[in-house]
Parts: sequence; structure tokens; C-alpha cells
Amino acid sequence: MSSAPHADFVTLARLLDDPSPVVRQALIGAFRDLGEPAVEKLRELAGGEGDLAGAASEVLEALGDADHAGAFRRYLRSPDPGIEKGCLLFERILRPETAPEAIAGPLDAMAGRVRELLDGTMSVREACRIVNRVVFHEWGYRGDEKLFLQPDGSLLGRVLVTRRGIPISLCLVHLLVANRCGIPLKPVGLPGRFMLGHRCGEPDGFFVDCYDGGVFRSRTEVKMILLQNGLPATDDFLAPVEADEVLCRCCRNLASQLDAVGDCARAEIFLGFVREVEKPGPHA
Repeated sequence: MSSAPHADFVTLARLLDDPSPVVRQALIGAFRDLGEPAVEKLRELAGGEGDLAGAASEVLEALGDADHAGAFRRYLRSPDPGIEKGCLLFERILRPETAPEAIAGPLDAMAGRVRELLDGTMSVREACRIVNRVVFHEWGYRGDEKLFLQPDGSLLGRVLVTRRGIPISLCLVHLLVANRCGIPLKPVGLPGRFMLGHRCGEPDGFFVDCYDGGVFRSRTEVKMILLQNGLPATDDFLAPVEADEVLCRCCRNLASQLDAVGDCARAEIFLGFVREVEKPGPHA
């Protein structure tokens, strides 16, 4: 790159964190005009740890040169990752065409229907019954045993299209709809049977088993499930988990599913994310 284009790149790069959509579109056009040398420098920025890494990744994506694995890795390392955006980012590693609306659209529609049915006097349990009605009855979401061995079972965008999933993906649909409506549910990383919970450590708490159509379960019932699976019925298993742990569990499942269909190379990519976070845990 000659000195003049380099100076142009430096000037443009200073604007990468500008929140204005007009500025962003102008930057994309300017970087496109600068050509491959500018794209190389954007890749360097996107691969770093600085404040501009995320913005550089977004511009690269707009230029058709996105590093989806790098974008998800950076997001997973960020201080406060969110489940919905994380699911979008790791799905793009396998399906780069996945747009944010493919996930947000159906969730927004279901949440809108839930809000139509909610009554301000309802308890959390009653509000969850409304979410169950919308997600599992009106929209027809179901568990599908075949998806335990297929990547589509872990890709939220695909689950929202097929309305079929495994325990964790069905829980995420329910959770993201409930959260949009202000219903305080938390993800609970039970081994082999991901669930949702409300006031998990208290006597009046309950769990939602989304793989069984949103059935409510008590602490005693959940502990019985653990014992039946040969696991200790400890309170540790019943505690809520953070978003990065949820995303890592999705990655573990996806790695197993990719391995089952013979895609070992991409399975290793998702196992790499898990190793970086280093929070080992169970599947599904």
C-alpha cells in the first residue's frame, strides 16, 4: 500500500467506532474503494483485542470478508455476552447468510402474542403457562430425538424455522420469549436435560422442562431425574448458569453433532471455543 492510501486508511479507521449508520455506510464504501490492502488491515484490527476489533469485523462482514469464528470468539470473551447474539454469531460460522432478523423476528412475534395474553395480576408461574401456550401449542415447537445427532438441533435460526429442537435450544426459545416479556426465568444447566428455572434455590421455585412441552417440575422432581440418570442430586446442578456457560454448552453439543455427521474439522472449531472458556459441562 502506498503512503497516500495508508494515510487514508488511518483516517478512516479512526471513525470505525462512530455509531452513526450514515458514517458506517460511508466507511464501507471508502474501504471498498481502497481495495485488498485495506481489507488486510481491517483483518488485522478484527483479529486484535482493541476497542475497534468488533467494528472492523462488522465492516469486513459488509464487505463480504467476515471472520465469523473470530467474531464469535471475541464475543465469547467479552465481559457480558448475551445468549441471543451469541447464538447468531456461532450459527454464522456454519450458515454465514443467517441474518439477525431470522432469530429476532420469530421471537418478537411470539413475545407479542404472549403480551396480548398476559394479565398484570398473573404470577410468574401463570405467565410461564402463557409462554408455554404460545410456544408449544400455538406455534408448535417440539422436541425431536433425531436432532441430538444433527447440527440443526443446536442452531437457533434453524430451530425457529423447523420448530423442532433439543432441550437447550427449546429452552432458549422459551427463555428469549419470556425475557422479552419481563418474565424472570434463568437457564439451568442440568446434565442431559437443560431446563429453565424461577427462584431455583427457594421452596416456591419451579423448573420448566421445555423438551417435555413446558411441563413444570419441582426441585424434588428434578433431583429424581438426576438420580435416575446416575448423578448425585446436589443443589449445584440446580443453580442458574451464565450466558457464556450456555453458549459453551451449545458449542459442545454442536461439536458432537458435527462429529456425528462426519464434519470433524468444524467440530474441532467449536471444541476450541469450549477449551478457551474452560468451563466443562454436560450435553443437551
